[in-house]
Amino acid sequence: MQLIIKTLLFLSLTLTSYFLWDLIDFSFRLKKLRARLNLNKEIDNKQKLFLAIPFVLVLMFLQPFLGIGLALFMVLLYYFDKEFIKANYTKAIEDELPYFLSLMSVTIRAGLSTNTALYEIVKRMKPSPLKKELGKVVQEMRLGLGRREALENWSKRIGNQQVSFLVQSWVQSEELGTEPSEVLLFLSNQLFDRKVRQVEGDAMQAGVKITVPLAFLIFPAVMIIIFGPIIIGGI
Repeated sequence: MQLIIKTLLFLSLTLTSYFLWDLIDFSFRLKKLRARLNLNKEIDNKQKLFLAIPFVLVLMFLQPFLGIGLALFMVLLYYFDKEFIKANYTKAIEDELPYFLSLMSVTIRAGLSTNTALYEIVKRMKPSPLKKELGKVVQEMRLGLGRREALENWSKRIGNQQVSFLVQSWVQSEELGTEPSEVLLFLSNQLFDRKVRQVEGDAMQAGVKITVPLAFLIFPAVMIIIFGPIIIGGI
């Protein structure tokens, strides 16, 4: 009986190793094929998760607990990776907003209308998350939607506090008849000040964040280096 169990365990480990090697070999061959066909677009996480499903099913058949654990790990990894990408996307928009507003203010002061200034700036921007979102705003405006509705759709689509503040202030200034260049310059200065305060806050928290690795990683290593030879010499 023990011999049969050992044989089954050996076969399951062998098959698992073979599938792992086959998966790595398939990934390597796929990269070579994509390079040969000049396909530079990366596979997104949904496609990677879909391609890994057969391997997970086979692993669940051979090692149920290991397969279930791997499946849960992949789901959690996909969720956190999605949230991480969304956070980076939003942060990139926040970092570019003050410069965009300042450029809008200067362009409007030069004599262009608000819509024309928005079109020209978006057309000349480098590829970025902000250009992508503003491109959607410009596209909606060209399809006949008003600037206010297009900006409000952008605010709902992003769901970010800074973008909501910008859109709300922009819309209110148009309702009150305020000069757009002055409002946009004021908003740009406000976002620049907020960015400076955020950097100062992160710098103040750096000392607190470094306490954990200092206490659990560096300090034990120093104690081992200092007292290790003493203990070994005493033994």
